[in-house]
Amino acid sequence: MNLWLLIVGGIILLFTLDVLLKKLLGVKKRRSVHETSGKKAYQWVRGVAAVVFVSLLWPVLSLDSPFYLRVFWVSFLVIMTGIEVWFEYRYIKASRQFIKTLALGSVLITFALFIQ
Repeated sequence: MNLWLLIVGGIILLFTLDVLLKKLLGVKKRRSVHETSGKKAYQWVRGVAAVVFVSLLWPVLSLDSPFYLRVFWVSFLVIMTGIEVWFEYRYIKASRQFIKTLALGSVLITFALFIQ
């Protein structure tokens, strides 16, 4: 029951934070890096990161340790959020959307650390 309460509370917090940050930062329409000149680099970097994590998934699962599995998923979230934030900062900085992505990613990573 506690786990479900934490998950539902996290989803509500993420939604509320998303709406609040949109209003505070003035982000009207979510822009994507795909709409900029950084589309190819963005796809390439995310693709390489995904391939690396998929190739590491089997060895981590074979360790049969919840600690290493948690470290794997938190690392995955950190790397993918970092890539997203960096490309948003680099290519659509004017919208200040990267601040919202960083805040939401940080909350998501924090929840991932505490889910048992």
